[in-house]
Amino acid sequence: QNGILDCTGNVDLAIGLSDAYIGEDTSSVSHLFGVIGKPLFFIRQGILNELKYMDNIKLSCCTSDGSSIWASAASRNALLKISRSGKVEEFYIIPNENDSSNLYSDILTNGNELYLVPRNAKEIAVFNIKDKRFTKIPLCGPQTKNKFSKGYLYENKVYFVPRMYEKMVILSCEEARLYYNKELV
Repeated sequence: QNGILDCTGNVDLAIGLSDAYIGEDTSSVSHLFGVIGKPLFFIRQGILNELKYMDNIKLSCCTSDGSSIWASAASRNALLKISRSGKVEEFYIIPNENDSSNLYSDILTNGNELYLVPRNAKEIAVFNIKDKRFTKIPLCGPQTKNKFSKGYLYENKVYFVPRMYEKMVILSCEEARLYYNKELV
């Protein structure tokens, strides 16, 4: 319902029905979207359509809540709410983060909450869409860069896949409590 996977040899119908392109920048389909002026969202690359008051924002990760796209800026400390037309509607500074480079590697949606998976951020960030508030969950152990590469939501728990962090981390969404497991790494 939210996307089109075109497996045919002719992409004209998919391009005509789509609101935007989300995918790799190496695809020839992305060029066709650009030619007709539809927004382009590149995975791990950024947004190429022109934004009126912010130039050349690159995104590190994004998710959808059904009506809007939520994204973490790659080179700024920011959570963005983006309309389906590509316009930045809301801009939130993530508290207690001084670094601004690739803070988060993934965003997961669970009800009214967004779970931001830390890459270079100090803590896990949870954003309540309804209340427009952040909750931060500190990690134990030494502060490292490239902590986690991805997150998975399963049975109301977020599983953080380590990149350079020494343990698998599991967050119980109900309890807002972390569990650490070194054996799953």
